[in-house]
Order: sequence, then C-alpha cells, then structure tokens
Amino acid sequence: MTKAFLSALLVIFAVPALAQEDEGETLEEIVVEDTPIAPPLDYPSAFSTVIDLDEFQGEYNTASEILSFSPGVVVRDFGGFGQLKTMSIRGSSNDQVVILLDGMRLNNPIGGGVDLSTIPVGYVDRFEIIRGGASAFAGTDAIGGVVNIVTKKTDKPFTFGSVTYGSYETFGFNASRAQKLGNFSYLVSFTHAQSKGDFKFKSVNDLILTRINNQFHSESFLAKAAYDAGNGWQIEMLNEFFYDNRGVPGLGEFQQPDAEQKDLRNLTGINISKEEFIRPDIDLDIQIFNRFDDLKFTNPEPTVGLPIDTLSKTYSFGINPQVTWFGPYNQVFTFATELREEFLENGDYGNPDRFTFSLFAADEINLFDDMIVLNPVIRYDLWSTRQESTTTDSGVSARLGVIVTPLDYLSFKANAGRSYRAPSFGELFFPNEGFIRGNPDLKPETAYDFDIGFILSHPRAALEVTYFRSHIDDLILFVFISAQTIEPQNVGNVNEQGIETSLVLRPFKYFELFAGYTFLDGEIDETGAQLPGRPRNKFDLRAVFDLNYVSLFWETHYVDRIPVSAFPDSKTTPARTTYDIGAKAEWKKLFFTFEIKNLLNNLDVRDALDFPLPGRTYFATAGINF
Repeated sequence: MTKAFLSALLVIFAVPALAQEDEGETLEEIVVEDTPIAPPLDYPSAFSTVIDLDEFQGEYNTASEILSFSPGVVVRDFGGFGQLKTMSIRGSSNDQVVILLDGMRLNNPIGGGVDLSTIPVGYVDRFEIIRGGASAFAGTDAIGGVVNIVTKKTDKPFTFGSVTYGSYETFGFNASRAQKLGNFSYLVSFTHAQSKGDFKFKSVNDLILTRINNQFHSESFLAKAAYDAGNGWQIEMLNEFFYDNRGVPGLGEFQQPDAEQKDLRNLTGINISKEEFIRPDIDLDIQIFNRFDDLKFTNPEPTVGLPIDTLSKTYSFGINPQVTWFGPYNQVFTFATELREEFLENGDYGNPDRFTFSLFAADEINLFDDMIVLNPVIRYDLWSTRQESTTTDSGVSARLGVIVTPLDYLSFKANAGRSYRAPSFGELFFPNEGFIRGNPDLKPETAYDFDIGFILSHPRAALEVTYFRSHIDDLILFVFISAQTIEPQNVGNVNEQGIETSLVLRPFKYFELFAGYTFLDGEIDETGAQLPGRPRNKFDLRAVFDLNYVSLFWETHYVDRIPVSAFPDSKTTPARTTYDIGAKAEWKKLFFTFEIKNLLNNLDVRDALDFPLPGRTYFATAGINF
C-alpha cells in the first residue's frame, strides 16, 4: 500500500501519524484538535480514534464494520443485512454513546441510541471517536463516549460511483459529486442498498434454518453547500435524508413472518462562522439544526401477544453558538451555549417533550513549548421534561485532561471526569402493556471515569496502550418487578475497567499490519456479574499487501463470549473468530474489488443469543473515482 494508507491506519487508532518517507524523521502526534469535533469537542487529551474512509473506498463495508475496528468499541449486530446494529464504547450501553453528524446530534429522545444500519458510508469522510466519558463536551448520554460522523468536504472536487452485488441478492449503489465554483462549493451523494437476506443459519438448538422476512431496502441522499462570503465569513448548509423499509424476523426459532419497520430521518443544519470576529483573536461559530424522525412498526400476527401497529414521530431543533478566544500565555478558551427542544408525537407515550439549556467553557493551556498541555472543561445542563406533569433536573459535567510529551516519539495522556445520562422518553413513559411499562421516577445515571496511557511512535511502527476505569451510579436496566411485568429501574452501581491496545507495523514498503485488542472487566455490584451484552475480550487484525495495481487484504476478528443477562450464571453467546479476505484492482480511474466475509463459514456467529448472523458471503464492487 502507499504511505497514505499507513498514515490513515495510524490516524484510525489515534497513534502518531507517519512523517515523511525519510527514515530519519519521527512521527508527530495526531490529536483531535487537528480534526475538531464541533460543537464543542476540541479536546486533544482525550483518547480518540479517527477512521479515515479513503483507504476503505471500493470495499463493501458498513458503518458498523468500520467502527468496530476502533479499540474500546464493540458493535452488536441483530441480524445483518440492514438490521439493527448498536454500539458500545468501553462497556457502555448503546444509550450511553452520543452520535453526531457534522456535530449535530442523531440520538433520538425515545432512547435506544442510534441504529448504525441507518448510517450510509457513501457520504462519510471519517469517523471521529472519543473514548471515555464525554458529557462535558456533548451533554447527556455521553457516558461511554462520542462518535462524530464527518461528511465529505465540498471544496475538494471529485466524482465517485460504485455498484456492489453479493450474496442473498445484496445490491448497493452510490454516486457522489463535489465541485467548487468560485466562492461557492457543493456536495451531493446518493446511496441505495437492498438485500433479500435469506441466509441459512444454525439455531440455538443446532437446527439448520433459513432466515425469513429479513429483507430490506434503503435510500439516502445528502446535499451540502458552502459559501465563502469574504472577510472571514463562511456559511454552510446541509440536508441529510434517510429512509428504509425492513422486515423484522425476530428470534431465530420463533421468526415473525409479517413484522415490518420503516425508518425516516431528515436532518437540516446551518453553520455560520467568522474568523477574527470583533477582534483578531476571537472566532465565532453558530450552528442551527432541525431533525425529524419517523418510525413505524407493524406486526399483525405476532407469535406471542397482540397485533402491533405503532407510529412515533420525534422533532428536535436547537441552536449552538460558540466563541473561541486565542488568549495570552498560549491559551485557547472556548465558550458555548446550547438550546435544544425535543418532543415525541405518540399518544401512547403521552406526547412528552424536553427542553435543554447548556453552558460550556473549556481552556487549552500549552506549557514549555507544548511539552505539557492541560485541558480543563466544565459544562452545566438544565433540562425540563413535560408529560402529564413537569419535572426539572440539572447536572454539572467536568473533565480535566493532561498531555505530557517528553520526547518527539513519546506522549503520555491522562483524563478524569464526570458524565451523566438523563432517562429517555422510552424508559420514562413506555405505555403500560401489561408485561412492560415505563417508570417516570427514574433518576439520571451518573458516571466517574479515569484513563491513562501512552503513545509510542517510529516511522515504521506505532503503539498505543491505555488503561481506563469508570464507576456508574444509578444504572438503568429493564428488570422484572413481578412474574409478569418488566420495568426500568435504577438497579445500583457498576464498575468497569479495561485495557485498550493498538499496534501498527510497516516493516517494508508493500506491507502494513494493524492489530488491536480490548479487555473489559465490567461488573454489576449487586450481582457480581459481567455486564450483559459486553464481551471481556476483543481482537482485530488487518493486513494489507499493496502490489502496485492490486491490493490484497486479510482481516481477523475475535469476539469473546457475550453474557445475555445481568446474573452471574447468565447464558452466553459462543466465542467466535471470523476471517475476511479481499482483493482490489485499480487502473487509472477504475477499480474492482472482490471480497469474502466469514471465509470459514462459521455458523456460530451471533451477538445476541437467538439473533443469527450470516455465514460465508461474497461481494463484488466495481466503480469509478476521479
């Protein structure tokens, strides 16, 4: 592969980036401030992962597959081929991860986090992942961390088109175009995906069955426009639209032949920025956003229970002005506020709404020619939730980070902070259906976390090792409160600790290797059990041979057993190892890729007890890029 790919891999795993090809030069540390997450997440001491999608271009990968490469990240797949995919960072739940699109929140106030299957990668430039508590940056829900999906730029002209076809009549198409016309630039990107998804699988009782009602199709369209108004003023507008229609087959041995889900999301944002606002050492950035989500689920003949026909519409809008002051003594101050309104239109939930007001302040202090960097951050959030009555709560989130760089090739980082998660509308107001109900008396979850580690770099190798620890009070879980009723409860406290490691090697010109390992010990105080849904061990490896016009790649993925309940004797999914291989040929503006996923046809692959995943699959992609 080219040097650019190794640089991308180094950025992927938040280790120092390669310097020039000259072996006498050292690597310089890549920190989040080089690609800031806004608003406002410019926090270089955080242990972060930046995954550049350029070098995955031409391969058939989903957002969940690419994000799973990051240390500390575990993705759970509930059926493959367009089905629900959730994300955990450092043992968090999916609810405890904030996902942004160009800095605008995608998390739905109903709860359940963000379904990664609704994130097409066709318009994505990179994923920025902050690992560890980040409510000081992003407010509620960021106990595990934050993912910012950065879309492709408008001012770098390109044309891209690709077509993919694979197993189970899987078909994908993407067309994207960016162009600059004087002071105006634009980007448009369209993605279509579909699959029949009728793969064979081995059930929990060792029966070979065929997945039914697992089909899906989706459409996505993103448009961006930017205008340089001169004198430091920049205006950018974005609109992202996503729609899908999928079957929901449910459990492997009790499949639902008629269950159907339709998702629709439309996000609109306007960003206005001004360099040297009022005075030369002050910058201004204002972001205004509006998001609409529509989720419809029907199951006319469920195997258990009554017919279901529900429609939920949520509306979120707000404004986030931010001021950056490049102050004296090598300091950078950031001040921001946010006003956000969210409401759910669903009579079964009582049509709740929530207003949030936030204040944010941060400082970046550079000492001794940047040998030491300090990053204190503090945030105050006030939120008011209204349904039949109004409840108001508030929280203070704080974080302090330190970077020490004694040598050009060695850096140490440490962070400590406090984060929280407010209960979602689903947890508070889920309609009482006899066997499940919400709990309006829930308290927010509160987390205290700490991490420390080092980054060691060399022109042909880079290593990162991180230790993290967190304590969560008032964890919310759905539990049985009677023999027939499940309700969310603040069940007590959780302690989590673990190690994240990543290694990148480039021993010679045509070969690169990445290896990443995460160990997690997450224990519920009351039961002493490992957190459900989180494996103790996870390992990923990717090796790439670049032979001029042809690239060969190999991936190995290992996931330990996954507990399915919060009890010490919980059942677990089987530990599994899968292998993916592929070859990509490029000639001038054309490319062709052939891939095999789950090469050895492991039929024991599953992230939840009776939600099977596909065995061996084949994909071919052809396209043009210039």
